[in-house]
Amino acid sequence: GDWSSDVCSSDLYAVELDSLQCEEFIVTSPKVGESLKNFQASRGDIYIGDRAYSKQTGIKHIKESGADVILRGIPKFLPLQSKGGIPFNYLEHFRSLKEGEAREWDLKCRDVNVRVRLCVIKKDKEVAEETIKKLKRSASKKGQNISAERLEFAHYIIIVTTLSREEFALDQVLELYRCRWLIELVFKRLKSLLNIGGLPKKKSEGAEAWLYGKLLLALIAEAMIHAGESFFPWGCPLYQTNVA
Repeated sequence: GDWSSDVCSSDLYAVELDSLQCEEFIVTSPKVGESLKNFQASRGDIYIGDRAYSKQTGIKHIKESGADVILRGIPKFLPLQSKGGIPFNYLEHFRSLKEGEAREWDLKCRDVNVRVRLCVIKKDKEVAEETIKKLKRSASKKGQNISAERLEFAHYIIIVTTLSREEFALDQVLELYRCRWLIELVFKRLKSLLNIGGLPKKKSEGAEAWLYGKLLLALIAEAMIHAGESFFPWGCPLYQTNVA
């Protein structure tokens, strides 16, 4: 999750996928930025994240902790190469794909020597066109231009993972990544119900206190929901039974 202002931000909010409850959060300064290096990964964990987390140093940190990642990939953040050290040209390999077709490559991160699988699926024409429309609308509002390369990348969903083929097949990796939208719903709930999307304070101390207060309310709400779901509906037995 990412809630920020000029003085304070919270970009470290990890959610446990089964329960959708918070596992870890840290309030940082805006200079820290979103990175997997800030999480305390444990052996056996699988971190699912969006594009902002697909950076080589973060992937290395998670892998060295004995955990794995499934991340939406951004080519400019993630230069990859083959086992022979040949740079991987994303679009050159993607262009032969048909709509709905998925493929994967065994590669490694160029600068940190971590082996990854690059998984990609080509979007249907209608879905790709909708993505391109959104990109153009966003760029128009910001007064920016979109490169032809970026528009071409809009035709593909790019996933990078450190999970081995023996552990998870290609279709399983893609299916697991779809679960990230459950996490997005958690952030949407926090922003809509707790109004945690923007920090009103101007000084770092006030902004930090305000954000910690909101996150504390979120944790209390999660605990109450969890307790309510597991609470015995009758509260106590309606009658006693004697067992001889």
